[in-house]
Amino acid sequence: MAQPNPTQKRGWWLVALGMGLLLPLPAYAQDDGSAAQGTTASGEATGTESGRAERFLEAGQTVRDRSRPRVSPRGGRLGAFMVFPSLAVTEAYDDNIFRQNNNEEDDLITFIRPEISLNSLWSRHSLNVTLRGEQTLYADNTDENYTNFSALADGQIDIQRSSNIYVEGSFERLHEERDSPEDVFGEEPTEYDRTRGVLGIVHELNTITLDVQGNVTDLNFKDVDARNAVGEINNDDRDRTIYEAVGEVSFSTSPRYDLFVRGSYNIRDYDAAVDDRGRDRDSEGWRAAGGVDFEISAKTFGNIFAGFQSQDFDGPTLSTVDGLDFGAEVTWNATQLTTFSLAVERAIEETTRQNASSRVRSAVSLSADHELLRNLLVGVDGLYQKEDFEGVNRDDDRFEAGASIDYLWNRHLDASLSYRFSKRASTLDREDFTANVVMLTLEVAL
Repeated sequence: MAQPNPTQKRGWWLVALGMGLLLPLPAYAQDDGSAAQGTTASGEATGTESGRAERFLEAGQTVRDRSRPRVSPRGGRLGAFMVFPSLAVTEAYDDNIFRQNNNEEDDLITFIRPEISLNSLWSRHSLNVTLRGEQTLYADNTDENYTNFSALADGQIDIQRSSNIYVEGSFERLHEERDSPEDVFGEEPTEYDRTRGVLGIVHELNTITLDVQGNVTDLNFKDVDARNAVGEINNDDRDRTIYEAVGEVSFSTSPRYDLFVRGSYNIRDYDAAVDDRGRDRDSEGWRAAGGVDFEISAKTFGNIFAGFQSQDFDGPTLSTVDGLDFGAEVTWNATQLTTFSLAVERAIEETTRQNASSRVRSAVSLSADHELLRNLLVGVDGLYQKEDFEGVNRDDDRFEAGASIDYLWNRHLDASLSYRFSKRASTLDREDFTANVVMLTLEVAL
């Protein structure tokens, strides 16, 4: 019988350590809230008011995002801003880090994620800024190490009570995951920069709301050394800029239902006239759909929409893709302690793989969260996703399932233990994989 290697043994120790940290911890009783009513100097609810906020879900809330004044970080004040710094450290065991269908390689991985957010306290207008980083360190396969970072900002200018202008801007240094269908399987993960800007305006007129925006996204992929080969993989032919205009009109038919229609038009402009295989990947496309936002009660809310979408490519060898555009997000709070969520989506995704013009992705996911105690949550989730590569003989079926335990220790410390299973079954056998990941996370915040 084969003996587990040292990394596998450390993976089991990771599970044991997580259970050892989480299981013996005390937790707040669910029937609290008998303290005197009042507020703190910063306006935070205490006593009976705090207990009610923790016990009862407000409209649009789930068990995960409900108010928890006892364990929520307070942050610190810096002039007209609130500052929220945090640092999360995760130790993970992954039994197939390259997402291969044979010769799987396992490893222990450390993730270090610092973050700081600034939120304005102005009575009119708003500005939020977030800086975050991620340093990932592999115990054995150090070529897989990467550093991500991002700077994001969003703001709102209140023109009048019924109108506002909103703006967003971001710069992110990211990498392609090994399970991405776009992964070129280089010696190291492919890094890329994503720069994005959004400018929009919202205007309300009685029961009608108009939202119009324009956005630009620029993607710049870095070259990477070829794996098991000599030379570099050229990713310059993947660099592109995406321009998009979006408009939506919603009609409030009642306090609980809003009907909406929305449409968008996009231009995908590649820096290179043709890619390395001589294909012109520039394209233009549009989406149009109608649907309803609903809030039947604090128990059931969400949105459903359906329409049509199309993407037309300039290259004569890349086929036009069109079809149904639909999606839904439905949340059901079965009790004050249990939330079920369902999401469905269909979209046309960009691809630069071989002769394919695009990927048509259809996905459905289901999750359940339960609050065992006010500061102890458990959750399970599942996903099925199908990706059809247009113009080539490749279809991928993806399955995911996960479970997690989250302990909200106090205002300054959280702990979580999670497990995730993922599997891809493709018409191309070399793209198949199965992976199991266990993660233990500790997060400190002010």
